Amino acid sequence: MPSRDGWNAAFCCGSNSVTRRAALRSIGDALPTQSITEDVLFSITLLRNGYITRYLCERLAVGLAPEGLKAFFVQRQRWARGAMQILYLAAGPLGRNLTLMQRLLFLPTHWLSQSVMLLLIIIAPLIFLWLGVLPLVNVTPEGVLFYQLPMMLAVAGGIWAFAPRQYFPFAAQVHGTFQSFKILPTVLMTMGRPFGHVFKVTPKGAGAKKSHYDRTIFWTAASLLTLTVLGLVVNARPEWRIIGQSGLLPIVACWAAVNIVVLFLVCMMSLQAPVRRDEERFTLDEPISIFAANGALSTGRIKDVSLSGAAIVADEDRALATKLGEPVRVFIAEVGFVAATVVRQAGRLLAVRFNLPPCVEHDLLIRKLFTAGLDATAVNASAWSSTGAMLASIWSTGTTRPKAEPSGPPVEPSEKLPAESLVILARPDPQRLADLAAQRSIAA
Repeated sequence: MPSRDGWNAAFCCGSNSVTRRAALRSIGDALPTQSITEDVLFSITLLRNGYITRYLCERLAVGLAPEGLKAFFVQRQRWARGAMQILYLAAGPLGRNLTLMQRLLFLPTHWLSQSVMLLLIIIAPLIFLWLGVLPLVNVTPEGVLFYQLPMMLAVAGGIWAFAPRQYFPFAAQVHGTFQSFKILPTVLMTMGRPFGHVFKVTPKGAGAKKSHYDRTIFWTAASLLTLTVLGLVVNARPEWRIIGQSGLLPIVACWAAVNIVVLFLVCMMSLQAPVRRDEERFTLDEPISIFAANGALSTGRIKDVSLSGAAIVADEDRALATKLGEPVRVFIAEVGFVAATVVRQAGRLLAVRFNLPPCVEHDLLIRKLFTAGLDATAVNASAWSSTGAMLASIWSTGTTRPKAEPSGPPVEPSEKLPAESLVILARPDPQRLADLAAQRSIAA
């Protein structure tokens, strides 16, 4: 987006945007709806009418990312289909009154080219191993080492040099290959029939986080992985060898080995374990008070907290006066008293689940979590550490299952935010809030 902004070609991406009223009126006082990605088409329409779209490189809003495989592909397939639809419209990038750079930046070529390229990288060694057909004309080991390999390193190195903290080659290849199995059929179908498709909203909340695995991706990737391994085994024995140019075998073996790792990780990514938590948790280190059902007081410090619960570490000099499954009340600074249930207890560690209906405390907790910078943690990561973290995350997702929650009162699955919410206009004085909480405690 910063790069597109430099070419005056940034685009609205979702709901976190501000549009000048005069600009909206100039195009008919309504968003264009010829494409299911109306935000991108809206941006092109504004540029065509002489306005400049800007990307503000500041964190001013928080939005939801897809919470599961189904939600991820519903979102990405909608984006891909909408981008291809725009290509067929007179109001699209091939229409009038756009600069050459604006046309180029709004062409949806990457939806097609990236998927085709990544799948060809997987399929080309298979064709060579099983049919002996060279992936390139007149290719030789010397040509690969002196021309192809330097070219690939130069492209990846150039992108890495310009975006050292945003581009991770191996992670990008795994992620791109993973989504190509679903995106490429969608793009090809849309090119043949661009309109008449149903608009699907990205699933959110409890329904988006159930245990699931994508059969199409898993078994396709597993089949390609098996064929790659068998192809290497067959060509490793001279009496079985299919490849005519044995000098290319080491190069193809290295290529195939990378593909095996990529396909294995794609299989792991297609497995989605159940999500234990309804909300994102934020690290927070501040004191908290826990009042048991009998009125006994325990103190500790918050380890992490979300809109649905918190992990608490009890103070060493105070024993926990709570029991598993017991209803408690916790006092959180700038929020007040919150009803909760103990769902896990091990030594000094206590986990509670909040019982928060729409109320003042619920809105105060929203403000505390999302306006105090808790969600704006900056992490400096190298390509190696990010790739390692990605591999660890994929492996843990595919091989672990969450532990069963301790028995307790059943809780209905909730959506991210209730339909109605109170409005908190200003952050109150902490002392005044503490006094109010004390009054409530005495009244209770």
